[in-house]
Amino acid sequence: ENKAKKEEEERRQQALQNGQTVDDNKNDVPSYSGGGFVWPTPGYYTVTSDYGNRNNPFDTSSAEFHKGIDIGAPNGATIVSAADGIVAWSYFSSSAGNWVGIDHGNGVYTVYMHMSYSIVREGQKVSAGQTIGYVGETALLESGIGDHVHFSVLHQGKDIDPAEFLKLG
Repeated sequence: ENKAKKEEEERRQQALQNGQTVDDNKNDVPSYSGGGFVWPTPGYYTVTSDYGNRNNPFDTSSAEFHKGIDIGAPNGATIVSAADGIVAWSYFSSSAGNWVGIDHGNGVYTVYMHMSYSIVREGQKVSAGQTIGYVGETALLESGIGDHVHFSVLHQGKDIDPAEFLKLG
């Protein structure tokens, strides 16, 4: 076992010396290389809140920056992974509800919030288009806004406009 670890570390160091990138996740995570993501709610394409500045849905007299898009869909509608990846987290939060984050490699993550429930677990490999959960209204603050999924994309820890990655169909 120690010999295998030493050989792996030597390969890693050699790759770095040759100017190659090294995936410290040992190839567990796909290496996202660009291109369109699968739409996260098959059959439901109505964006109910865009990325960027918007009126705060809980206090219409104030504005806020919305870090993703909201896609309206009925309770129980399927939510799918936008690309191949590894589930980085899947749990309940009072602000996000049931939510999932998927690591697509190269610093790209997708985030899916307000699920009625998820069917994936942390560390699970998923494929583009694979069902990861179902639309709901689970965040305590979301009551009354309506069923939807909040979908966002992170790159190197920064929120970016999901429209740059999405394709219809």
